[in-house]
Amino acid sequence: MSNSQIDWCHNCGVPLISRCDLCKGDGEILEGDLKPVFGSEREIYLQELSKENLTLNIPTNLFRFKNKIIADGKLLFNFHVNGHSLEFDLRETLQLNKFKRDKDFLKQAVCANQKTLRKRESEAIKFIKKVAKHHEDKNIVVSFSGGKDSAITAYLVKKALGEVTLLFSNTGIEFPETVKFVREFAKNMGFELIEIRPLRKFMDLCETLGPPSRMMRWCCFTQKSAPINAFYSELNKEVLSFDGIRKSESRSRARFERSRKNTKIIRQHSAYPIFEWSDFEVWLYLLFRKIPMNPLYQEGYTRIGCWACPNNGKFDDFLLSKTHPNLSRKWINFLLKFAEENGKTLDWVYSGKWKQRTTKYEKFEVCSVQNTCTVGNKFLFVLKDGKFSEDRLEFFKVFGKEVVKDVGDEKLVQIIGSKVTIASVVNGNTMRVRFNDEDCFNRSMFEVKKQLEKALNCVKCEACVGSCPFGAIEVNENLRINEDKCKNCLACVTSKYLKQSCVALHYKNERNVVEVPSI
Repeated sequence: MSNSQIDWCHNCGVPLISRCDLCKGDGEILEGDLKPVFGSEREIYLQELSKENLTLNIPTNLFRFKNKIIADGKLLFNFHVNGHSLEFDLRETLQLNKFKRDKDFLKQAVCANQKTLRKRESEAIKFIKKVAKHHEDKNIVVSFSGGKDSAITAYLVKKALGEVTLLFSNTGIEFPETVKFVREFAKNMGFELIEIRPLRKFMDLCETLGPPSRMMRWCCFTQKSAPINAFYSELNKEVLSFDGIRKSESRSRARFERSRKNTKIIRQHSAYPIFEWSDFEVWLYLLFRKIPMNPLYQEGYTRIGCWACPNNGKFDDFLLSKTHPNLSRKWINFLLKFAEENGKTLDWVYSGKWKQRTTKYEKFEVCSVQNTCTVGNKFLFVLKDGKFSEDRLEFFKVFGKEVVKDVGDEKLVQIIGSKVTIASVVNGNTMRVRFNDEDCFNRSMFEVKKQLEKALNCVKCEACVGSCPFGAIEVNENLRINEDKCKNCLACVTSKYLKQSCVALHYKNERNVVEVPSI
């Protein structure tokens, strides 16, 4: 999404944000935002043109807007992706004979826009200082992805506040160049770096949940938000995070407030210093302040994220096949296997239809619920296959205080709370539930049912950690409730964070469900 308007100064031969600082003139309006075409990306176009036996005297001062290559403010050619190749539309190109050959055209573009860049910088620094002062009780970090936006954000925050920590959530499906760049950026630019990782590997979760899609982006919760939430839980303090998010990136982000309580990371307040900046301003500012950039931008990538991201476009997939053929082959092979096992066609994989995947999950009723008295507030939950192990009973500690008793050779676990009392023998197949408050019965039954379904479907992804405002949920090999921290607020069961806090209940193809009788 981009609403930016770029002018092109024909006197100086460079694109403009506003008036030209070199000749003080205006320019001809161009369509959309622009990305500089660096050397390695230019070589890709030359190689693809040669495959079609086409020769074109491509200049060096190129910019790209989507699939349009711009030279001297004019359209040089269009291209589109066809599998692992590019196809070109050269109709406009045949009318162009001469191009300027300015080796320092990017430097000249920076000079022509320097005044606007300084204004952007000054405003961002004032914003950072103001937000930091308002949240001086919080730990301050920069959420660092290794992309151009977070690099600029880190630079601006350090310029405004001095020492600051970079927080890098290494999802496990980052490009190797990105991981290397993040570490070198922190070292060379003088930042402390905290690198955190998810509990479960992405490919392992794909086997359980299926590939993520644009409608089912479970990976954002499990691979990024979850480890951040777990880290904040250990930190036990609220955090102010400066992020490189910009409103031109998507319609949903355009609706963000520039400073807001984060809805995915419960202990984080997020602020966006470059929220109003365009892509073109970001590129020029990187060059203006000589801020190191991820080498993948040289290869043609416009955004730096996970290599298996369902939001990647066709050109990103094409670049992946060129720059990282092993990663591309690994992902395609997984998608082909998934397609075969789920009745999908080859076209579903190769055309990118997997990115639109939705699923109607298959339900398995694994627990019967019986009303055990005429009053209507005592119920017996009976598992058809499986046991109420200690790990599963751990989920119910959110309802009250746990009391454990030895009864003969068995261990009896009781959860005594204000709303419900729960009792089960460890490794038995029945759980007795008494609802203490008949007036709140419907809600309490929903909460117990939902928590049991979470216990029966858990994939140990750690996403639920962020649903607790007190940091009481811990996940290692299994989920644990820290009773010293738990306030029995039931936010983990009933809050707006529920969807992203249990990906198994929303994205797992085969889900164990609990059906309760009508009362």
